[in-house]
Amino acid sequence: MIVPDISIIIPVYNVAPYLGQCLDNVVNQTHQNIEIICINDGSHDNSISILKEYEQRDNRIKIVNQVNQGVSSARNYGINLSTGRYIMFIDADDWIDLETCEKTLKLAERYRADVVIWPYIKEFSDYSVLKPIFEKDMIVFENEDVRSFLHRRICGLLGEELRKPEMMNALSPVWGKLYRQNVIKDFNVRFESNDHIGIEDGLFNFIVFSHIKKAVYINQFYYHYRKTNQSSVTKTYHPRGLKLFKNQLNFYKKNIKDNNLGEDYQLALSNRVALSFLDFGLNEMASPENSFQKIKSIKKILEIEDFKSCFEELSLKYMPIHWKIFYGFVKLGFASGLFIMLSAIRKILSQPS
Repeated sequence: MIVPDISIIIPVYNVAPYLGQCLDNVVNQTHQNIEIICINDGSHDNSISILKEYEQRDNRIKIVNQVNQGVSSARNYGINLSTGRYIMFIDADDWIDLETCEKTLKLAERYRADVVIWPYIKEFSDYSVLKPIFEKDMIVFENEDVRSFLHRRICGLLGEELRKPEMMNALSPVWGKLYRQNVIKDFNVRFESNDHIGIEDGLFNFIVFSHIKKAVYINQFYYHYRKTNQSSVTKTYHPRGLKLFKNQLNFYKKNIKDNNLGEDYQLALSNRVALSFLDFGLNEMASPENSFQKIKSIKKILEIEDFKSCFEELSLKYMPIHWKIFYGFVKLGFASGLFIMLSAIRKILSQPS
């Protein structure tokens, strides 16, 4: 039996309008020795019918059905079933360029890399935005560079990296990466439950990156991240968002302590907490409460004891002026001023694409 070079894992949940484009760009890859594992996570639209149509045409496609348990469970199922030498994750409403597997596999083999990383294009309905991670065309990270830069940066930003606070999560997604299978399976790395920690990608990569010896970054935009509903993040209120973030924070804290990762990691994590206030604030702005109650909620977040020290510790030295004003208000605990700024930010983000 021929071992696949790459196992492509695709969680599927109610993405019928986009699934065909995703699968077309996978089955037509210029590198053909792949297996395609599609986990139907309890879809109740036409997704499963589309999957079956592609399965009949291409024997590399494996369909697994499960009761809806979230993307973490679906990806873990895919990992357990995978037999390829490398693993790649794709979200079913996104797509990759046709030469993605060929090009990234060649890089992994040439440099004997444990992970290959590439940037993405944010795809709106009528325009696209390039989202580079680093400025150089290619970077090879080895040994100490992996620990002191890549692994630590998953935790948070430091120093001059704060010139671009919006890049805090640039390395977090599991898509846009090719992983050597053994750095996931040999160390039994799996995704935490979405019900426990919310956004799961960063924690997964934080563990994976602790085990790698070499990584390659290539500044090629092979991944297309669909963002057709630009205002969705500003319209949906998540009442458990703060609790889930605290669970994430505890995970990072324990890992830093247990592995004696040092002061850089602790400061990076502190900066992550402080910079995350923007997300907390936008979430509160999406709540059904009136303006007065929203200001009270913002004030309450500013007064959380574990967060206050992080706000105070955050350096504004390198930040652009608009970020300095925003996080200056955070440091001052100026809830009314933040409410006004968050209202403006939300309005900008809610503009139709």
